[in-house]
Amino acid sequence: MRKNDICAVLSLTEQSDSLRALTLKRPIAALPFASRFRIIDFPLSSVSEAGVKSVALFIGKSGRSIYDHVRSGSSWGFDSHVNGGIFTFSQQFYKYSLGEEVGYEDFYEDLIEFVKRSHVGYVFISGSKVIANVNLEDVKQEHIESGCDITQIFDEGHRNLNKYLLSTPKLYEMISLAVKEKLFVEVDELIRHYSAKETVNTYIHLGYTAIINDLSDYFHANMDMLDSQKFKSLFYASNPVVTKTRNGAPSFFTDDAIVLNSLIATDCVVRGHVERSLLSRRVEVEKDAHVKNTIILQGCHIGKGASIEYAILDKGVQVGKGAVIKGTPDNILLITKNDIIGENEERRV
Repeated sequence: MRKNDICAVLSLTEQSDSLRALTLKRPIAALPFASRFRIIDFPLSSVSEAGVKSVALFIGKSGRSIYDHVRSGSSWGFDSHVNGGIFTFSQQFYKYSLGEEVGYEDFYEDLIEFVKRSHVGYVFISGSKVIANVNLEDVKQEHIESGCDITQIFDEGHRNLNKYLLSTPKLYEMISLAVKEKLFVEVDELIRHYSAKETVNTYIHLGYTAIINDLSDYFHANMDMLDSQKFKSLFYASNPVVTKTRNGAPSFFTDDAIVLNSLIATDCVVRGHVERSLLSRRVEVEKDAHVKNTIILQGCHIGKGASIEYAILDKGVQVGKGAVIKGTPDNILLITKNDIIGENEERRV
């Protein structure tokens, strides 16, 4: 099998009630991770490294945050393929409501056309809420040697990572059966539904893995990156993890700033105390502010003397002078996008 005999279909439609406040206008795949990455960077990096030239993104809603991050796919090398690239299919949730009104006859049309035009023998299908640096070349080799219809990927704890490799004819067969049985679901759900009737090979992914089912999972997966062994297991595996290139100035730390065991992206200014926390781009922490066990996303400002612990601050949050934001290890406090915490205001769980 030639190196690029695989196309990839990424289903970005997974949802979580616990993550709803973070994912109202972005899919789980677009959530920031480890200060400078997005969750979608991991499957995109895996398929790029394996020589995949065509990738389809099936998005639940409008997908604006995904478009802004992925663009032409140049960061992963997809813009250089003459007959390939990244193809986006948004408003999948609308298709369900439309199908209830006019029927589902064309439900799988975009998927079928994408695979046909990719001219490949195999299809890699993945959900969007798993953080793992999977070596797709190894998966492909093991799949061929197994002789099975489907290869399903698990982690070392035998958790299903919602990632599959199967032949193009087998996928068409499943789609035909689904239409006959009036089963209209996302492609990853389709594979799970029919896999019990097929021969399935189990591939065990060795290395750091996180599954983002809820807010606690998201918080702890980020915090795991402060553990050097887990960080190396994820980012220093056989595949490089690539993200969108951004130009930025180095972060600035005053002489009296204190930073302990934290990940801090570019364009930040730190004048206060940051401990066991992750700061995305353009975050400013003023003098005498204390930030601990916290994730702060892009463009937030933490006022002088503010105190924040066990919290997640979404983009653009403004925290006033002397404000207090306190969650607990078992109940992480989420401050939603562009919220303003007034001077000396307190937010606690």
